[in-house]
Amino acid sequence: MTSRHCFCSILPPHILLEIARRGSDRQRIRALSNLIQTEQFRGRRTTSAEHLFLATVISPGKKRTIYDAHHQGSLPGTVARREDDAKSKDLSVNQAYDGAGVHYDFFNKIYK
Repeated sequence: MTSRHCFCSILPPHILLEIARRGSDRQRIRALSNLIQTEQFRGRRTTSAEHLFLATVISPGKKRTIYDAHHQGSLPGTVARREDDAKSKDLSVNQAYDGAGVHYDFFNKIYK
């Protein structure tokens, strides 16, 4: 029996903005579409240029914060692990933390 691992991730707005700036035409369209959709999902009905600009002014470096929604629909849930915290007893929290670091390293290397 083989096991399959599912990995889901959310790209922060500043990474999507860099893809929109530097990606191919197809990547740009998808990144901008994703930015608009996630803004609407969060209840913001319009995406202003000022908000997108502010998303790029974040200081560089990993600043991971992993949340646990405790199998509920109310987000973001409670903080389960922050940057430089000790490993959690929850394997899923550690996997999310490590996965976010791998994603950050990849996008930092490719897109700066």
